[in-house]
Amino acid sequence: MKSTQADTISQLNDRCRRSIPHSQCYLTPGVISAFGDNLSPVLDAVRGFDAFTRDNDPYGENDFGKVVVAGISLFWKIDTYQDATLTHGADDPLSPQAVRVITIMRVEEY
Repeated sequence: MKSTQADTISQLNDRCRRSIPHSQCYLTPGVISAFGDNLSPVLDAVRGFDAFTRDNDPYGENDFGKVVVAGISLFWKIDTYQDATLTHGADDPLSPQAVRVITIMRVEEY
């Protein structure tokens, strides 16, 4: 069975998310101020997220999610850039030069 582009993108995004902190990951000031040096529960929640549905993942790319850690609602989002300069979004998210970056933020920072 041939994989669709969305299937391949979702696999790459899952790899990015599950490999935190080895992937490029940015935490917003709100996350840092709420959790300080105790980021393990945040990173574990994002790495372990698997509640993708048609409602929260309409394109099937596994690039966005919401978790709640210690009563604080957080969004995480994966963006794909053209290259390591992170200057331009990727025209081809499957390009070998494309770089995936995950950002974790408090819901109110979105």
